[in-house]
Amino acid sequence: MLCKHGLMGWSLDTVATQADCTKGLILYHYRTKHGLLAATANRLNQEAVTRRLAALDRSGPGVLDHLFDAVVSEVESGWFMARMSLLATGLFPSPTAPLVAARLAVALGVDLENQQAIEAMLDGLSMQLVRGADVATVREAYDQLWLGLLAT
Repeated sequence: MLCKHGLMGWSLDTVATQADCTKGLILYHYRTKHGLLAATANRLNQEAVTRRLAALDRSGPGVLDHLFDAVVSEVESGWFMARMSLLATGLFPSPTAPLVAARLAVALGVDLENQQAIEAMLDGLSMQLVRGADVATVREAYDQLWLGLLAT
């Protein structure tokens, strides 16, 4: 539901309707609306880490192609916007940066110092895709950013 609509119009009642269960059952498992959102944020973050790490299972320059494909897939599936809508509340952290940047450094055989900058770059490019930017244009920016990072 978050993948399609974000937090707009999101409520325990709509979740219960979509899940074909009672609101009481949701509250039994998650205790509060915040508990459900926290569990959802955790799952979305774990899925993002899993997808990005799977893209980095290879080594060499092709790893950047696989990472870009993972970013595009996150946007197309709606997972990116769902994760961003929860992060925007300020209630839930995004733990993807250290894991992804560390694996990426190993795959490329380089030292990537600023892990948050890499995560911000990937999320910024994803946001451009969400806003309707052409994939080829975003890919060109992605390649230019990596050329700049790896040339130093």
